[in-house]
Amino acid sequence: MEQPSPKEHFFSDLKNLVVDYLQNRLELVRLSAFEKIAKIIALLFSGMILTMLIFFSVLFISLMAGFYFSNLFQNTFYGFAIVAGFYLITFIVLFIYRKQLIEKFIVNAVVKVLFEEEDETK
Repeated sequence: MEQPSPKEHFFSDLKNLVVDYLQNRLELVRLSAFEKIAKIIALLFSGMILTMLIFFSVLFISLMAGFYFSNLFQNTFYGFAIVAGFYLITFIVLFIYRKQLIEKFIVNAVVKVLFEEEDETK
């Protein structure tokens, strides 16, 4: 029986090391992708919760302002019309500047999560 030469042994070990490296690298990429997806989902979920809380806060503050202006002008229509006008103006401003104010913020947040460098000291 013939012994494998050192060259054959070297190439066999090298092949095994390369296969192991590629499998480990693929697993690392997969885990990194899962982590980034989880961070984006967490960001979206926390954003939805904060949006709901802000929505209800603004709703009740708007009702308070509507009733306040109604008492001030002694007319319910004028009180709530002032609040509705404020929201209409706010909507128009946000619609005009939505790319600079809203879309840019969302894109930057997602890019920050996707390209965040991992801290090796953790």
